[in-house]
Amino acid sequence: MSRLKKGRGIILRKLISKPGDVGLVVYSKEMGKIFLLAKGAQKIAGRRLSATDSLNIIDFLYSERENFKYMHEASIVSVLESIKPTYGKRQKLLMVLEMVDKLSPIEQKDEAVYAFVVSFLQKLVSGDLLKEEFIVQMEALINCFGYSWPKNFTKTWPELGRAMETLTERRIYAYEL
Repeated sequence: MSRLKKGRGIILRKLISKPGDVGLVVYSKEMGKIFLLAKGAQKIAGRRLSATDSLNIIDFLYSERENFKYMHEASIVSVLESIKPTYGKRQKLLMVLEMVDKLSPIEQKDEAVYAFVVSFLQKLVSGDLLKEEFIVQMEALINCFGYSWPKNFTKTWPELGRAMETLTERRIYAYEL
């Protein structure tokens, strides 16, 4: 059996693969964006079922075999209970995490991006951000990745979604919520 390693991260996305199995896209301080396969996690009796929800912060044990990372254990650090029930906070959290997911390369550690995400979560937990404050935060995130705000785009809420899609070259679904 492979040696188990520890990690902590926030679940960006959850993908259902085979019946009972879950693929997780996790952003961690130690490894950046990684893909974890949690075999049997979707089973009703699975111990990891609640820990594999999107937007949870988890501690996890994993092993590596044949270039795949397999999650063995997971425990919830935070379910972000003060953010998830509030529509505005949840939308902003989803937008930030979707940008992190779409701009981060696989397994490239970036402590500045991780520090930004932690700081952003702390700001959301302490209170909601006004749209103008959120746009400033999004510009800071874009700068963490080495990009600048797209030219010919104003720094307004209506332009934010378009700017995000221009940078990622992908559709941003959280903006449409």
